[in-house]
Amino acid sequence: MHLSIRELQEITGRDWRTVKKRIEGLNSVGKKRNALLFESKDAIEKVLLPDLEEKIKLKLKNLDGVAKAAYSSDFDDHRIKKAKADKLELELAEKRKELVRIDEVVEEVENKLSVVRTSFLALPSNCATALSIIVEPSEIEAELSEQVNMILAELSREDDE
Repeated sequence: MHLSIRELQEITGRDWRTVKKRIEGLNSVGKKRNALLFESKDAIEKVLLPDLEEKIKLKLKNLDGVAKAAYSSDFDDHRIKKAKADKLELELAEKRKELVRIDEVVEEVENKLSVVRTSFLALPSNCATALSIIVEPSEIEAELSEQVNMILAELSREDDE
């Protein structure tokens, strides 16, 4: 799946300038209407990874301070127990659907975008016959709007399932 900077901005919730800066150096895989396209998995990872790395660095810095203040074998035991408890907490949150793995999010977004892309690529052939007999621009616009609304309604129904 290929995404433009604008699509990456919408998916990740990051500003377009941030997206552009973070994917700098990533090879584009094509163009669509003068917009460079990037492989979705690589691009999403490039955009989101710096934020995750920063959070990890802060956590490690905090843990480093704690470790220096109270290093002992008791502290090691406590740290191991806490790590196990944290791991169990994350696993439980994932089972409760409160936490989602990044690879699952990427896969779901790719699937949704594929369905949207396929639906809109079929639009010209789906309405070619109807549009060929229409003369008035307003009627053409109405027909196209109806077709687009039908696609969007179908996508909404799929999301509800």
